[in-house]
Amino acid sequence: MNDYANLTSDATYGSYATSFNAKVAAGLVQSQTTGAAGGAYASADVVAVVNKSLTLTTGVDTTLVGGAGDDTFNATNTTASTTLTAGDSLVGGAGTDTLQVTTTVAADLGASAFGSSIEKATATATGGVLTLRLDGFTDVDTVTSQGSTENVTFQGLATKIPTINVTGTNKT
Repeated sequence: MNDYANLTSDATYGSYATSFNAKVAAGLVQSQTTGAAGGAYASADVVAVVNKSLTLTTGVDTTLVGGAGDDTFNATNTTASTTLTAGDSLVGGAGTDTLQVTTTVAADLGASAFGSSIEKATATATGGVLTLRLDGFTDVDTVTSQGSTENVTFQGLATKIPTINVTGTNKT
């Protein structure tokens, strides 16, 4: 039981372990309350699911892991830096997770980057054409160009045909 109780930060089991710990704590309080003959665990079962916003760095990112919520992995490309780089390995966890790429210059990004349990890829290109290579992102099923003023190309999508969205943009 102690091993399970310590999994609160685990991407897969974290929310369940947190709920388990809350129930155990509520049971302990109830058992130590004079005159307590029973109780309800309804409030002990409520676990807040937090959506994470994770920012990629200019180095190789291998420790960015989402949680139980709908997490967003933010990558930015400018003339000064690029944060979606070869060797990046991202894990979304539970929820519907998004890779959000924003570029202000022409770019070809994502080659040799990897992602799992990330279901959406969203791109905004405002300073040049963007090619977003998703060969290493095995679970992407929705791609979106949002607010782009330049063309966006999504390449290397897995075997399933994704949902394609183009919103608030004057390019495709």
